[in-house]
Amino acid sequence: MIHMAELKKVLLIGAGGWSREHWIDIVLPDFQDKIEIVGLVDLKSEILKDSGKKLNLPSHLLFTDPIHAFENIKADFCIVVVPPSAHKEIYKLAVNKKMNILSEKPISDNLADIIETYKLLKKSKIKMAVTQNYRYESPILTLKSVLERGRLGRIDYIVSRYASDYRKPRSWDVGSVYEMENPLLFEGSVHHFDMIRSLSKSDVKNIAGSTWNPDWSTFKSNSNALFIMEMENGIKAVYEGSSNAAGFINRWHQEYYRVECEKGSVVVDRGDRIVRVYSRSRNGTQQIEEIISLPALKTGHHLILNKFLEWLDGGSAPETNIDDNIKSALVVFAAAKASKSGRPQLMKDYLSKLKT
Repeated sequence: MIHMAELKKVLLIGAGGWSREHWIDIVLPDFQDKIEIVGLVDLKSEILKDSGKKLNLPSHLLFTDPIHAFENIKADFCIVVVPPSAHKEIYKLAVNKKMNILSEKPISDNLADIIETYKLLKKSKIKMAVTQNYRYESPILTLKSVLERGRLGRIDYIVSRYASDYRKPRSWDVGSVYEMENPLLFEGSVHHFDMIRSLSKSDVKNIAGSTWNPDWSTFKSNSNALFIMEMENGIKAVYEGSSNAAGFINRWHQEYYRVECEKGSVVVDRGDRIVRVYSRSRNGTQQIEEIISLPALKTGHHLILNKFLEWLDGGSAPETNIDDNIKSALVVFAAAKASKSGRPQLMKDYLSKLKT
């Protein structure tokens, strides 16, 4: 049984970029009756002061040093919105303070750090969830409801497509994507692999494919990808990802998903909020049903934060808890290895590394 308690105290790690644009300006104002921000951390003092003012925080609750913040702030949990390379050290500080964690994806951009983090969290019994918000977007929830009703029968395979035009330098305004290794996999595909796991209701068994960087790309490292996956329950999946799309676009929140089933297929495409169900009548005539998704006012991060708060108050763990999300994170590393080696990768080889 869930018992809602007093306001949860929160230490927010990260004050600029996505933290300011989404968390501070959009999400947190809707949770003033549930949480209280008691500390804010950012390495850049000007950004820190500006976001601190937005949150009405006094100067003694603003920190440019995360160590100092964790030493001086008592909170129920922290929200981590900093680059993946900094995640491990923040997680360690939180565990030392026995502070629960709600973190932006990915867990880390380093396989050894992911394994170390997972073992540390399991040993400490700290509650942690990752904001894989795409699972909770309205068109996706509508698509999943069609599958769950069972009218289309069993799933055969899933097709996922993401394509953005980021050929212009800095047009993808996320961290250091133009300099980092495998920017598409770590900043993009992690969302889409997680969605494939969610839609298939299964984990990846094996993955094969390739990443590459076109001659006209302005990225340092591989920014396009094609992969095929087999899930543990036998469902197959195909993934196409591009950061250099010059034609047909399926950018963020407009991705294409098609689920082929024994009695038809269901499609969501280009963010038009319409889920289309394709089937055949008894005489073979194609039937198309269009389902308009509900407005996405309180989905995504709103739903994740609500589910996380319920978990802290005794409810069930959210879908994106660390035990589940670690499986999506590891698929990224398996994909990178499959591309580099030219050989399919078995996920059991990666999951075995998590055993304590």
